[in-house]
Amino acid sequence: MYTRAHPYPEADESFLWHRDRGPDAFVNIMVYLNGTDEHGGGTQLLDADTTEKLARAGYAYPEVADREGDLSEYAAKAGIPFEPAHFTVAPGEGFIFRPTRVLHRGQLPTRAPRHVLFINLMPSPCPWRQGYRRWTKGYMEAVAGNWTQSHMPLLAGDDGPTVIG
Repeated sequence: MYTRAHPYPEADESFLWHRDRGPDAFVNIMVYLNGTDEHGGGTQLLDADTTEKLARAGYAYPEVADREGDLSEYAAKAGIPFEPAHFTVAPGEGFIFRPTRVLHRGQLPTRAPRHVLFINLMPSPCPWRQGYRRWTKGYMEAVAGNWTQSHMPLLAGDDGPTVIG
């Protein structure tokens, strides 16, 4: 999936701290098509241990409307420092992480649009060719934020293929 973020004064959704819902083995690969020096944005991540401590302090999988930009209060409650990792990348560089296991957020660009290619890899409950025929365009994007185990039967169901036009 390709995304473009423009400089904007107010963060929303992906630019606030969150973990993605989905299978535990889900990985996200982010490749920046233009470098952080050009656009002034980026991505911040917390390690898995810090993420779990913040979850025990009350910030686990917030609803989109409840996402926050500053987790210092939760870190203080957990008795840990709040020190997000920040990546500076050149065009074509990127990183891989497990978005269900670590809190992360985008940083809005300040100078120019930020262009990022996202590659999401997750296990499939059925062979890929069968899944490709069944899934409607945009299905994974529609369920990515609300993934539950109830999606597994839907993906692997036997109600016939979905043709992608």
